Amino acid sequence: MDALYEFDLVVVGSGPAGQHAAIQAAKLKKRVAIIERQPGVGGVSVHTGTLPSKTFREAVVSLQRGTVR
Repeated sequence: MDALYEFDLVVVGSGPAGQHAAIQAAKLKKRVAIIERQPGVGGVSVHTGTLPSKTFREAVVSLQRGTVR
């Protein structure tokens, strides 16, 4: 595997803090990668009910627009 990717920021974990960091960097036109061990975004907060709805909604909207990949 010889693939090479360049990012300005690599975020480990897609919980609320990771999502916020990734979204803010993307808004600043930075190339962002998120590494998440779970199959979906949100970290454990999705299952414990602590994920703020606005943060989750903003992440989904950004993903749908293609501004965060």
